[in-house]
Amino acid sequence: SAVMQIPFMQRLDERRKAAFNAHNSAYLLSQFLHGEQGALMVAAQQVHAVPDYEAKLYAATQTMDEARHVEVFSRYIRKLAQIYPISPMLKTVIDSTLQADHWVKVCIGMQMIIEGLALGAFHNMRRSTNDPLLRQLVEYVLRDEARHVAFGHVYVAEAIRDMHPDEREDVAQFAFEAMRFMVEANGGGRRRGQMTAPDPGYASVLENSDIDPADFVRGVQEALKLL
Repeated sequence: SAVMQIPFMQRLDERRKAAFNAHNSAYLLSQFLHGEQGALMVAAQQVHAVPDYEAKLYAATQTMDEARHVEVFSRYIRKLAQIYPISPMLKTVIDSTLQADHWVKVCIGMQMIIEGLALGAFHNMRRSTNDPLLRQLVEYVLRDEARHVAFGHVYVAEAIRDMHPDEREDVAQFAFEAMRFMVEANGGGRRRGQMTAPDPGYASVLENSDIDPADFVRGVQEALKLL
């Protein structure tokens, strides 16, 4: 991973490097798992919420897809290390999506924003992993997710077109706020060389790898200043 390229990580002994690789991968894959769990809940909710029969059938097939993704990621992560908690940022976005007051907002939040960003993360994982099993697993998931995102774009575009302008503006504001939150939560606008403490879940990755979180933060700050 990119983290392994910073000088601090390069100075670690081989035992801690190997442990970090396993636990860091488990943490990243755990976020995929939690995203798929959120998508499973949303897809099941959409079976009831969407207004037409064909969309209900599609939501039912997506529910099955997401259930399959949850199961396969769960099995793989447990063999690798352990399942880590959901990140605070992802939890906030999924919770706000599930609690949205219109099915179009729910569809935008999950199928276009969360799953759209997940596509990029899945592509990066497929490209960077050295494990052929994980590469194949992610390839299969990518095929499903690309279809889900495409359906969201087509179906939501038609629904938004038929909305009252006030409703359309409300949906646009929801999408804007969701994207702004994710950008800010991922460090948008921070000055170069700054880093706050890792979230508790990622701190557990470091502790399970016998790496002091404070030393890790200093190491990342050191690397950022060299950019």
